[in-house]
Amino acid sequence: MGLPHIHLVSVETEDFFPVLENIKNFSLLPRDALHVAIIQRLGLTVIASDDMDFDRVKGLERHWIINPPGG
Repeated sequence: MGLPHIHLVSVETEDFFPVLENIKNFSLLPRDALHVAIIQRLGLTVIASDDMDFDRVKGLERHWIINPPGG
């Protein structure tokens, strides 16, 4: 794709198992809950997103992409 520091990963069957828990625990929409499940599987702690819903996920640090507050 030609974007530095961007790595595409596959969605695995196992990623769907924690989705309902993520929806319940963090009040996420299903797609966001799937993103969190993949992040958890990969052992990551940071996401680049303008979606403030990810701020509710304990242990996950969110970095703004294009719309930082006051910017």
